[in-house]
Amino acid sequence: MIGVNDLYNKIQDMTRTYQGGYLNNDEFNRAVNHAQKHLFSFLLEDSNVDRYTDTSLDPFKEETFIYKSSGVYAKPNDFAALREIAVKWILPTGATEYRPAYPIENLGMTMTSAIRNPTTKSFGYTFDTNFTLYPDKNVQILLKYFRNPIAAERKVTYAGDGSEVYTSTGTVNLEWNEADESIVLDLTLYYAAITASMPDLINWVQSKNAFIPSKNRDYITRRQ
Repeated sequence: MIGVNDLYNKIQDMTRTYQGGYLNNDEFNRAVNHAQKHLFSFLLEDSNVDRYTDTSLDPFKEETFIYKSSGVYAKPNDFAALREIAVKWILPTGATEYRPAYPIENLGMTMTSAIRNPTTKSFGYTFDTNFTLYPDKNVQILLKYFRNPIAAERKVTYAGDGSEVYTSTGTVNLEWNEADESIVLDLTLYYAAITASMPDLINWVQSKNAFIPSKNRDYITRRQ
């Protein structure tokens, strides 16, 4: 976990160093959430990052059972990216085993293939908005996935003079590992500098972190 108030204080120190003035609480909250969305998307989508072993993504790993409804398996509301799925299969003895499921890219060819046709030994699935399983069985799917980070929020109350006073009540800290604080800090600083129109600070952060992409960057297809 990364304390959002500690991060706020460090950001204020840096913006003052660059004579950027005061960043109000709402501006900070927007900047820190832009930052974590940026980092999360980067780790999921950049082919140079192994998202299965990178510990930065550990706080966002989830697994759950999903059930068929109206022919499909609905993804969880917080679903961001797939890790793997398996089918929960009950043997005649009553024992449970988990059978593999592979992604079907060309449904028509797969369903007519004598080699790749889904069976109850090795299922296939398609995924757009939700999952569809082949062959169609009334079974449970064990879904392992990455969920979206919870929005961070630094809460304040207002003193009689209108100044902002931090309060832990209602504050939501960042879920990222402490080891990732420096990069979260730099990215938050980057977005804060955009808000405060501080080109020198923007250039400094970009020079430290070559991974910050332009708006037009096309990410390489994510690993499967």
